[in-house]
Amino acid sequence: MNIQRTILVFVLVIALFVTQQGVALGDGPESRTEAPMVLQCDQLTGKALKYAKEHNLCPSKQGGGERYGEAVGDCGLSWIDISDIGGGWARFQYGVNSSQGAIAKIDYIVSWNNWDTGGGANFGGTEWVWGNPWSASRDQKTNAGFVTGTLGGTVTLWWGGTCAILNPTDEERIE
Repeated sequence: MNIQRTILVFVLVIALFVTQQGVALGDGPESRTEAPMVLQCDQLTGKALKYAKEHNLCPSKQGGGERYGEAVGDCGLSWIDISDIGGGWARFQYGVNSSQGAIAKIDYIVSWNNWDTGGGANFGGTEWVWGNPWSASRDQKTNAGFVTGTLGGTVTLWWGGTCAILNPTDEERIE
């Protein structure tokens, strides 16, 4: 049991260190599309709700009462960029940057459509991050045409809060 506590403390110290460094997104693609992330106050319980209240991240509903979740808190930034890499292939680059501390986990989905061919698909997954920011990329055969892509999902923060990714969408002509 003592080793588990030591590992947990170590992970939290690393997460706090990364957060305090003010790490920003790198020199990503110039044409990427960004959208905010919002704290899902209505889904917080227990220690996560207590933390959010203590840090004024989830103000209570106007008119008093103890209802939380009527307002959403700022949670950071999400982004996606699509680029043409030739031969009917597109490169999808996407990521998030939390403004509320280190990211523990991300559950994400990228959905794309080729409006010229009617094709489309999605891909995604769950990743344990323990840091901030997070980004990834994937090359996808979309065939030539006008392609749009959207990033969706949720981010779980080190303290238990969850942030909704508000679906940044990008477009690109794929050759």
